[in-house]
Amino acid sequence: MPGQSQTRIYIRAWKSRDASGRWTKQEFDARGFATKTCASTAADTTPTCGSTFYTAVEQVDARGAVTLERRGSSAGPTISRSCNALNGQLVGVCTGTGCTVQNALYDYDNKGQITYREQAGRYAERFQYDDADRLTLGWFESLGGTYCGTSAPSFQSGGQPHTSP
Repeated sequence: MPGQSQTRIYIRAWKSRDASGRWTKQEFDARGFATKTCASTAADTTPTCGSTFYTAVEQVDARGAVTLERRGSSAGPTISRSCNALNGQLVGVCTGTGCTVQNALYDYDNKGQITYREQAGRYAERFQYDDADRLTLGWFESLGGTYCGTSAPSFQSGGQPHTSP
């Protein structure tokens, strides 16, 4: 049956079966945080993943945000996240050795709304909001300063977004 799950301590699903019939499980640390995700079977009762896994959390900050994870066992790339120490907002993501796969930067306004997102070496996105904190404008820029495109949602008088017919 798709969507099956099994629970353990902490009342968390530790194994689940997706629509394709494949089982996965999560390994938890002593505080109850998921630290690994790996393949499993319906008969599997072992609470750990071992050395073969899909993802593994290697480091968290004081807030519990994942700051370093690995994909695909030992040979997979690492993903490093930087967060603002004062408010916990994500400010950067680095994937692969020397950030060769992804090197993203993020900036926010005083309300915590994202205003800027950059993929280093490729493009940047900027976002603008109205007085009701609704996204009103988003645009791409190449890092060379060339304008690439824009998107501007519109709203009805009651504040609901317009929908396409």
